Amino acid sequence: MKTEQIDPTSTETLPAEFAELIGAGREALAAGDLGAARNSFVAATELCPNEPVSHNNLGAFYMGLGAFAEAETCFEQVSRLIPDHANSLFNLATARFRQEKFEAAVQSFEQAAALTPDDPEVLNNLGASQCLVGDNVGARRNLEAALTLQSNFPNAVLNLCDLEYAEARYEAAMDLCKGYLEHNRDMAVLRRLLELLDDQARRTVEQAIPHAETIIAANTQDNAARRHLGRLLEARQALTAVG
Repeated sequence: MKTEQIDPTSTETLPAEFAELIGAGREALAAGDLGAARNSFVAATELCPNEPVSHNNLGAFYMGLGAFAEAETCFEQVSRLIPDHANSLFNLATARFRQEKFEAAVQSFEQAAALTPDDPEVLNNLGASQCLVGDNVGARRNLEAALTLQSNFPNAVLNLCDLEYAEARYEAAMDLCKGYLEHNRDMAVLRRLLELLDDQARRTVEQAIPHAETIIAANTQDNAARRHLGRLLEARQALTAVG
């Protein structure tokens, strides 16, 4: 699912001016005249306030501008007019998510998922939202379901990877990336694996340093342990360097 312009429905019952306004808005948008596009889409909502298409198109326009609060208002109106329309609920949830209204986003994504339980994108977004409100159990369930439906879904892999990492399941997070990369090429997943391996190296160095220090404290003449400690301290400095 994605936010997009949609064609007017039931055009036989709508005035010709409505379709003309929608068409003019699209033409202005294609030409890069955002002011004219907005004016046309707003005029369409005023002409036919009970027609969900007009509010949806205006909401999609605002989403493209990054005006998420305005988009949310439009999609709320669409959802009131057609409450069982999954795409409209998805759009509403996305606008809320982009404003960091995560609890509200969860509610709308859940409504969309109830209508389209086999849509991996809806499940992935629901899972990501649940992570952000602390519902790790629900998040895991939905992210895994998304990957069951679409195994080559990098965003779901990355979201589940974040969940594994947040729960200190570092090996599981790396295994997710490795398993995905065995069959797919995706630079974002590869970058995440690199970050996880780098973090693993840092944690390993931090764990090793106290052991070397303990050995040296017990025997100050242990030159091998001193060499180990020196290398570990250099590695820590490199791994924690900023930039």
